Amino acid sequence: MAVGVLAACLIVDTGLFGLRTPMLRRQTPQAYFYRLGPARGAFLWGLDTGLVVTTFRVTSLTWGALAVTVLGLVPWWAGVAYAAGFLVPSAVLILLVPPRTGGDGPPEPVWLLDRLGDWEPRVRRAAPGVLAVAAGVLALAG
Repeated sequence: MAVGVLAACLIVDTGLFGLRTPMLRRQTPQAYFYRLGPARGAFLWGLDTGLVVTTFRVTSLTWGALAVTVLGLVPWWAGVAYAAGFLVPSAVLILLVPPRTGGDGPPEPVWLLDRLGDWEPRVRRAAPGVLAVAAGVLALAG
């Protein structure tokens, strides 16, 4: 079953048949940062995006990860690794980049968010390969 789900995710991510990654087409409100500050705003952003199904997704990798988790095919610490993928960038934004103190512009470091966004094409290109390897490993293990 997991191989089938990963194969379906692979087909979706290759763009064949005009399919797109299933997702809710909504973005975590940026108002969290303005109303609650960078620490609480990043916390709520992490909760929202970490739920897998509540916001935009670049690839189907998160659906594949959710499927193998629900099927009990990954160890308990896989959730820790998934959470770290959200925690580490948020911690960098909060702890290493000084917040803007003046009233000009947004309080978060937009330049860093833009730099992270620049990785999107690379992630899109790598996702089918990651899904193919995962499906192959599961097929051989089964």
